[in-house]
Parts: sequence; C-alpha cells; structure tokens
Amino acid sequence: MRVRIGIVAVVISLAATARSAPPDAGLEVERDSASEDCPDAAHLRTLAAKGRGALSASPTHAYRVSFARLGELYHVKVVDETAHRARRLQDAGGQCAPIGHAAALVLATMWDSEGQPVSAEEAEPAPSVPTPTPPSSEAVSAGHAPSPAPASPPPSPVPTDADVVPASTSIARPRWFASAGSGLAVGIVRPFAPVILLNGGFEVAHASLAIGGLWIPQQTLGLVPGAVNVQLISADARACGWLFQRTRLGACANAFAGALIANAEGFATNLEKEEGWFALGLEAFIEGVMSPSALRYRLSVGAVVPLHAEVFAVTGAGSAYETPPVGALVTLAIEMAERPPVHN
Repeated sequence: MRVRIGIVAVVISLAATARSAPPDAGLEVERDSASEDCPDAAHLRTLAAKGRGALSASPTHAYRVSFARLGELYHVKVVDETAHRARRLQDAGGQCAPIGHAAALVLATMWDSEGQPVSAEEAEPAPSVPTPTPPSSEAVSAGHAPSPAPASPPPSPVPTDADVVPASTSIARPRWFASAGSGLAVGIVRPFAPVILLNGGFEVAHASLAIGGLWIPQQTLGLVPGAVNVQLISADARACGWLFQRTRLGACANAFAGALIANAEGFATNLEKEEGWFALGLEAFIEGVMSPSALRYRLSVGAVVPLHAEVFAVTGAGSAYETPPVGALVTLAIEMAERPPVHN
C-alpha cells in the first residue's frame, strides 16, 4: 500500500512539473540589437513558470514577446496571438533584468487568464486576410476562364515596439534625482582637505540642473605661537550634459556662493572672521548604474576658480590663509533617481 501511495505522489509531482513548464512552441521572443541582455525564450519561460501555482494548467495559446530599447527606455510588448490581446511595459533601468522579470509575471498572468473575455485595453487587432474577388457572371456565361485576381497587397506588418510607445513619452518628462557624496578638496582651504556634498535636481534626456551644497570641515592651519581654524560652507548650482545613457560621460558648469569662516586661537587676542566666497567651476564626470540596485554612482573631477582673494592674518604673526588662484574637487557620490512609470 505504501508503494502505491509513493507511486501516485511521484506521478502527481511529475504532472505538476509538466504543467508549470509550457513547451517551446507556444512562446517566441524578439530582441533588437540594443536589448540583447533581455531574457530569451527559455529564460523567460522559466521565470514565468516560477510565478505560477504547481497545479496551474498548461497554456494553449501562442505568445510573442518583443524587447526593444529606444533611447534610455526599455519597451516590452507581450502578445497573445491566439486571443489577439497584448500588454505593454516600459522601464528606464540601466539593465533589462528588472523589466524582464516584470514581463515574465505579465506572461504568467496571461497564461492563467486564457479563455477569459479580452478587455478593450488588451485588445490587439487580428491581422487582416484579403478576400478573393469572385469572377463576373459574364465571364462565366461566355465560357471564358476567369482571369486571375490581382495580387493582394501583403498584410500590414505587426507593429514594433517603436509603434506602441505611449503618446505621453514622445516628450521626455523631467525626473528628479538626489545625491550625497564625499571626496577631496585640493588647494581650496589647504593642500588637501575632505569635502562633503549634497545635491538634488531634475534631469531630462541628456541634460540636468541641480542645486546643493558642499562643506569643507574645519582645518587647522599652524601659525606660531597659535593656529587659525578655517572651514568653508558653500551652495552649489550646476548644469550638466552627457553622452550615452547606461554609462554616462559628461561635463558640468558650476557656480559657488558661500562663506569662509576662520577663528584664531593661541594668541593674545583670539578673533573670529567670516568672509564671502564665490567661485566658478568646470567638471567632468562618469556615471553608471550600480547593479542590481536602482542606485547610480557618480565620479567627478573638476577645477574651482575663486572670484576674489581673501587673507586671514594675525597681527604680529603673519597670514595663515590666502585664497589660492585655482583649486580642485575630486568626489564620489551615490545618486537615487526617479524611475518612469510602467505602462500596462
């Protein structure tokens, strides 16, 4: 009796496995040259099967999934060619894996909803079949063989992903981003000093605008018989442009406005002084996606040119700080950016 129960359990397990892994013939995957990192038919079928119940019925319809990358967006179209219904997705990730998993989930839900009524949003027009023109009655009565009907034009091609982009994406919508990072300030307060920065702004297509701030913490500059402590707090506005999308290479123009704060200690009279600090800058950067997360890294190197000179000096001891003619910033930041909505 136990042997029979074990055999029945094995048969049920094999049947459930067979149902969760549909055959190759029912799924076709198309990928353009820019979306070759998207899942192929075998991988997509495996991902979709994982999202179904063990006893789900095997799909009987034919499906076609198209992947395409247009600019910074991935576009996916999942078509049930038997029921003439379709669903569409889009994503601006640097890799296809996230939208590939989403497409697999959509495919699994379409497998499970076979036989249900097709909604107006899902309806996909069936390819038109030309109707042959019957021969005229005069030709038949005269005994002449009817002349062959002129060749019908080929059916309209199936729309590609470029044809299914929602109208709202024809003009890119600005998306917000925010970043935080740190790095090295060269020759601004002292030869080398740490710097902390925060930024936020908006980007669209291949350009961005951002505002934020930077802080060079207090640095102690020796001046016998005491010392002068100097720090810099500044706002930063920048305009950037770049090439490519997955890994961006670009440049920015910066404007800085802040204050140098200094205080002297160890002297007969300890003083504190604050002076305005204004500068312009140019920077080059490289930016990319930190897979598998949606965060991005941003490495930048730039030159900073102060617009006027400041000197912090102590009477009888000399000067501890003079504004350099040019400085530099080398920073590494982590960015979080808004992702465009996914259209079903």
